[in-house]
Amino acid sequence: MKIYASRINGLKHMRSLTLSPALLGFFVTFSGCMSSGVASAEIATRPELFLPTSLSLSEAGRLIEVSADGADEWFLSRKYDGVRAYWNGTDLLTRQGNRISAPVWFTDAFPSFALDGELWSATGHFSFISGLIRSSVDSRQWEEGWRAVTYRVFEVPNQAGGLMARMSILKDYLRAYPSKYLKPVEQYRISSSRQLRSYFRKIVDAGGEGVILRNGVLEYQTGRLESVVKVKPYSDAECIVVGYRPGKGRLQGKVGSLSCALLNHQKSRLFPELPVSSQTIIYLGSGLSDRERMDPPEVGAMVTFKYSGLTRHGLPRFAVYIRQRFSAQEVRSLNLESQPFEAQ
Repeated sequence: MKIYASRINGLKHMRSLTLSPALLGFFVTFSGCMSSGVASAEIATRPELFLPTSLSLSEAGRLIEVSADGADEWFLSRKYDGVRAYWNGTDLLTRQGNRISAPVWFTDAFPSFALDGELWSATGHFSFISGLIRSSVDSRQWEEGWRAVTYRVFEVPNQAGGLMARMSILKDYLRAYPSKYLKPVEQYRISSSRQLRSYFRKIVDAGGEGVILRNGVLEYQTGRLESVVKVKPYSDAECIVVGYRPGKGRLQGKVGSLSCALLNHQKSRLFPELPVSSQTIIYLGSGLSDRERMDPPEVGAMVTFKYSGLTRHGLPRFAVYIRQRFSAQEVRSLNLESQPFEAQ
């Protein structure tokens, strides 16, 4: 494991300094009556999850090439832009341990053993899924919303063996107890950087967020893992909205940009040149829609942004707003501003 970790560290050192009309109607209907948190406020035990290490495409390619001695077996899967959810055998849980209220028929055929994956409907529908699991609405339209969702499973926690052995447990279960809402994420064995680039381009061109690489020979593990690698066309992070800059010209009377404070607990990993003892403000204007400029995320909300490398001062370069991650009340109630939280 020391040799493996040194490979990752060496690579880091080499871094250069459409919803349908029916569902749309549902989303508009419940967006005005959403609860302030996840639909069920019950808190279960917070699940122990694995978290990936982020690498660039070229770094990930070099990692695969130096692993060509056969000691490691790398598997690639699509990274879905859904909401991560943990099935503990009886309930779906958020990363923070909140129970997700889903229709009984959605989880009726789920197994009694644990699963880890993402609730997903279609590319670009993160806001729909996020809103759905936060909705307190128990109605026909709410159920119709869930009918568009599938649970994309990429891990079977706490089982013996490597990745494919663990995933085979779910596949065997589904042969006996099929469910249209439970979908194992396909894993592709790759052995070269050329294969990685080919799969990566196909997935990104098809609208995927990126890819996940996993060392399939290892037993199940949790925490921040160097054996699980996230590769995206861009880097992303979170920040807290602390104010607004007014728009000018065409944007007169609207929000020109969000004033946001970077999360101090993300700085040491993502922005190591920035001080963790003081607040660092960035401004997010690019990426905001006209609707969001009229009704922006509230002060205190956590938002996700993407960026391309760092400036000479260590700040995120070309920061672009992506979406709201948590409301201000959720940030306060879950204490997200001070505890570690990672972009999915």
